[in-house]
Amino acid sequence: MPAYRIIEGPELGADGRTVRVVAHIWHDAASRDAGDPPFIKDDFLFSRGAATGQTIVRDPADGWPLLDDDSRAPAHTGQSIRDLVIARDPSLLTTEALVSMSSAVASAVPVNPEIQSANDAVQAAWSALRQVVIDKFRGEPYEPAGQSFKRVTAPTLTPAAVRRALKKRYEREKDFRAAAQGLASDPDIAALSGEEGDL
Repeated sequence: MPAYRIIEGPELGADGRTVRVVAHIWHDAASRDAGDPPFIKDDFLFSRGAATGQTIVRDPADGWPLLDDDSRAPAHTGQSIRDLVIARDPSLLTTEALVSMSSAVASAVPVNPEIQSANDAVQAAWSALRQVVIDKFRGEPYEPAGQSFKRVTAPTLTPAAVRRALKKRYEREKDFRAAAQGLASDPDIAALSGEEGDL
């Protein structure tokens, strides 16, 4: 199993757009610990955009999001959920009006079992849909009009991501050197040594 040692970094690269890590990689921990020369010595560059990102600031007491004025974000209630859903899909206003109209029509006509049954089905489907939406968002934090969650730039580069990059580099280099070794041992390629001619 390959072994590694971080020699420098992580640090902001000279160009300001990358995060730089200098690492040495050995074929195994025994080679590393014995002081053998590393198989790979390389700079690993991670884009600053990939290494940092915006994250929401949260109350350290319970992890609840804060707003840009440092107040706690409100939790969704019935009205704020309705506002959210209508903002995402304004056509639901039309659906809501049609459901209300269905109820009004059913109430206005003389008793008709078919109309009443159809209206009951429409009302039940609409109520079920509303309940699904309410259950999804009830109690969740949201950004009220004119405000937003407070965000800060924070590191998102993880140790696991760095280790994955080191392992990929090791595997690519190992494959490349094996291919180069195979090429060098090809008698036709070896015969080119010292050859002269016109192209």
